[in-house]
Amino acid sequence: MPEPYMSRLFGENVRPQQLPEAYPGLEVAYPEGLEVDWRTPNFGEKLVVESQTAVPYEANGTVNDNPQKRGCCSSRKIVCFLAVVVVILAAILVPVGVLVIRKRGPDELNLLNEFSKDSPATSSSSSPLPPAPSTPSKDGVFKGTRLAAMDPRSGGDIFLYYQYGDGSLRYISLSASRDWQGSRSLPAKDSMAGTPLATTHTVSNGSTTWWLFYVDKSSIIQSIYSYSNPAEWHMGNVGNKRYIVPSQSSIAFTLARGRMFDTDRKDLGGGLTLFASDTEGRVVEYIYNENDESWNKGFTFANSNGYGSASVWSQANRAYLFTLSEAQLIGFWWRDYDDSENEDRNTWHLGPSSHAAVAANASMCGQYAFAYQAANGKIQGSNFTTLTKLQLMRWDTAYEISEEPAMDGSALSCWYYFPSEQKENTMFHTFYQVESGGIREAKRYWEADNATVPGMWRFNDVPFDSNSCIAVINE
Repeated sequence: MPEPYMSRLFGENVRPQQLPEAYPGLEVAYPEGLEVDWRTPNFGEKLVVESQTAVPYEANGTVNDNPQKRGCCSSRKIVCFLAVVVVILAAILVPVGVLVIRKRGPDELNLLNEFSKDSPATSSSSSPLPPAPSTPSKDGVFKGTRLAAMDPRSGGDIFLYYQYGDGSLRYISLSASRDWQGSRSLPAKDSMAGTPLATTHTVSNGSTTWWLFYVDKSSIIQSIYSYSNPAEWHMGNVGNKRYIVPSQSSIAFTLARGRMFDTDRKDLGGGLTLFASDTEGRVVEYIYNENDESWNKGFTFANSNGYGSASVWSQANRAYLFTLSEAQLIGFWWRDYDDSENEDRNTWHLGPSSHAAVAANASMCGQYAFAYQAANGKIQGSNFTTLTKLQLMRWDTAYEISEEPAMDGSALSCWYYFPSEQKENTMFHTFYQVESGGIREAKRYWEADNATVPGMWRFNDVPFDSNSCIAVINE
């Protein structure tokens, strides 16, 4: 409203009445360019002009003696007053309403989210409820799943364990003829979303046992095992020790199939060794003795970064562990379980570190060869110059495995297919997750694995099926 008209309408001596403060101390911010006129008239008083006579004015400054026009003028004043009041109240109450909404507790917001799922869609003119948090699709592989591959010793198969979108743990098998078979659900209880996974097999008294370790929703390490029967599993006892790990997916979590050297079998045996992050972010080993089914804490790896991945594998009397260091380098540890000439054979030794540029908290896996997620997001590999003398082992030239970047923070799992016959069919497998959420398999044949120049990689998408067989748990 123009300033001259307001002066003539209310008079120079009229002082606006301020509205009472509904919220003392609350500062109201107005949008830039919006001017609010606080000069609110008091209609209980007469308008005063210089002659002290109440004379109505037109907008052009002429005197109006017509009573009908005076009534019209009064109507204009009422409309102007109401408009100003509405602007003031809106300027005060809208910010307050925003503050109140922002102070809603999590339980109240969860209730709103649940309500919004069941309520019909609101019109564009109504205020929508706060959106529900996004949840992973339940009709496919969990985006962010960890991966764990294992040779079940069942005739050349490979089991690939993963987490499905509904939170269940499953595995799919790759047959000796290199064909993917159907998936099977596992009776793991209350697994954490994105739980770390670790698997291996053990052989005792001629009997093979399959093991799967995971983390529950309380961040406690749990396990299940099966006596080579895909339909029947048992709960392990590691949960009784209440080993707690950081509540995230990308932690050190890998499993070796033994705790000592079995001279009869010329391999590791006698139990298990689990390498995992503790609550302080260090990599430690937890040792399982199959004789008395006990668990004990073992070696703590100095300067290790337990928030990054880890990978262990063994051959005969030797074990090899890869971890991230505090300097974000891939560290290499080794141990000889049958080094009778060395008094500290029960100790892990730190070997050379790789200076490859790796992704933050990079996932990794290795068996003979080694794979990891590089800083550019692609999956890269590296071999070693020798395996005969551990003290002389060195990292070889790095090479790219994936043609395009994997999903950010993708899990990795590797497996070597090494048949007793037709060794020319020996194949190195690397499994990882792509941005779309699918799992990709990269593989190449033996003849290129020990070469400085990489061989031909072949890529396939793992054909996961929503339908799966369901295994049972035997207490």
